[in-house]
Amino acid sequence: AGQDKQSAAALLLDTLKLSEENDGMRRDEIISQLRRTMYIEPFSVVSKLDIQNERLNNAAVSPDGTQAICAANGNTVALIDLGTGRIVNTVSAGNSEISSIAFSPDGTRFLAVYGDYRYATVWNTLDGSEVFTYSTRHGRDSMLANVLFWKDADTLLIQDYDQLFLVSIPGGEETLFYTIGDQQEGYNYESNLYTAGMGKPMGEIITDSSDDFAHTYLLVSPDRSRVVVTGKDGTTGTIVLDDKGERVALLDRLPGTVAEYYDISPDGKYVSCQSYLGFMGVWETETGRMRYLHSLSRSFTGNITPPVFSPDSSKLAYISESTLIIENLPGGKEAGRLELAPTEFPPRISWSEDGSFLFFFNPNLYFVDAEDARVILMRESGMDDPFNNAVPAGGSMVFVTRGGGEAVCYSLPGGSSMAFRDDFDGELCHYDPLSGSSAWETAPEGEHTVPGTYQTVLGMQDGPSYTVYSPDGQYAALVYPDGPIEVFRREDPSSVFLLNAQFATEATACGITGDILCAADSKGRVLFQNITDGTMTILDTGAAHLTFNFDLRQGLLMASQEDGKRIDVFSVKGAELLFTMSSSSPFLRMGFSEDGEYAVAFTEDACMAAHLYTDEALLLEEAEKLAPRR
Repeated sequence: AGQDKQSAAALLLDTLKLSEENDGMRRDEIISQLRRTMYIEPFSVVSKLDIQNERLNNAAVSPDGTQAICAANGNTVALIDLGTGRIVNTVSAGNSEISSIAFSPDGTRFLAVYGDYRYATVWNTLDGSEVFTYSTRHGRDSMLANVLFWKDADTLLIQDYDQLFLVSIPGGEETLFYTIGDQQEGYNYESNLYTAGMGKPMGEIITDSSDDFAHTYLLVSPDRSRVVVTGKDGTTGTIVLDDKGERVALLDRLPGTVAEYYDISPDGKYVSCQSYLGFMGVWETETGRMRYLHSLSRSFTGNITPPVFSPDSSKLAYISESTLIIENLPGGKEAGRLELAPTEFPPRISWSEDGSFLFFFNPNLYFVDAEDARVILMRESGMDDPFNNAVPAGGSMVFVTRGGGEAVCYSLPGGSSMAFRDDFDGELCHYDPLSGSSAWETAPEGEHTVPGTYQTVLGMQDGPSYTVYSPDGQYAALVYPDGPIEVFRREDPSSVFLLNAQFATEATACGITGDILCAADSKGRVLFQNITDGTMTILDTGAAHLTFNFDLRQGLLMASQEDGKRIDVFSVKGAELLFTMSSSSPFLRMGFSEDGEYAVAFTEDACMAAHLYTDEALLLEEAEKLAPRR
């Protein structure tokens, strides 16, 4: 599977169908390979996309998580298949810079706003053909402040200057939805919370005589039942509309200045706002009443982002003065905070689809546990290739782009085959290769006849450091301080059956299972050698392994690395790394569950259990979820 687990899963599932159509030909082999493919560790690269030497400055993922669009080199939209990592097609905005992009609710179309916000074009996802283009009705000095798909792929909601229109596709018929500035009765911008908080009239706090609506904030709930509109100049307030464009509520005591940053909850019940004046608040959309308000002990800074709701609307996350804060709704009780390195502009926060994780770039890429604001993983950003997008990519993946044209899908913990637990109830079992075997009446002692060439070149005058045994008692191996490993058969304990001289220093771990010799050295290499025919594979893992444990039923090897914070799990027969178990604190014990379902490793206060997909029905079900649309 390598770097492209999605396309590998899809290919193997298709191959399995062909096998079933041909009397199950090579079915066991296909299932075995599919099982290896499905070992997905948290934050591993699921697919790597083939965009090279492109400047990527925007990204969006289709509703079903199978495709993405990127604004590449400023004036091109690239449509990408996330499963195969291939560019399906590209469309161009000519010489104009693309400002924003979006998919339709069903993913059949996508749009781009460009030309300094004066044009918006809709294309077909299938073939990249142009469907419709809308141009601003108010001349070169006006801007399309907002363009988005409405309830389906056939209607756009467009803000052209101070009016909101529903525009049909492809005919372009317009229906007036709302005019900003209308229906503002009851809002007095000079008597509001901020005036009271600062002790000054609003006119002295914010100077804004412009009648330009180009920066109006427009928010729409996912079900399109609620629309939130706020005007730029502070006199319009922030209004909640229904799906007919009728006013539902006017938010309590909130000036609608350009420096306010909003979000609407997925269930449409709440609106959040972070103000450059130093406040963060949450309001009910149905009544417009404020649920709570926080003073953030700062004022007059533009380095803020919207407070973003979790997918189930139960949490809110925002960054203030380089501090990530997570709160529980509806009361606003703090759930956790994380201090970040200061940056010129704070990052836009995104949530994983299940709400378990947050991710953002700062400029490093952070993955944060939503329960306690704990950093799970950080990917460092280089000076020449900073991260510039991180968005949910369906299921438990995140689509990430960075400078230099790199675009990848990372797997989040919810989509991996392993997870942390408080405890593991099952019994563990493993084969310890250092245990003696009762099948051997006397252990080999190294007093055997070795060709003189080996004696001279390898310098094996010293005795062996330790002995390991195969679980069936058929083989024993002597491990020498200067690297060589000698393998003996029980029938002839005085003659070397196989000599391996690949290591220059003593093997840090060694074991035999079936007819495979497994060994690791201090340079991070792991060796797999077939004892009967001598063929071997050496993998470079980058760190020494000190402990081996085996699952004899499935032919798996657990190998603990030197610092104890990482355990690699290998297929012995396949001589390949299947997955890695990592922890911020050392693993103290490891083994396989008695039922063969899990590889388990314990830290001081928790454990990680990695599912081994021994149940074929579950394996196929999970593979179907991972595989892209075919």
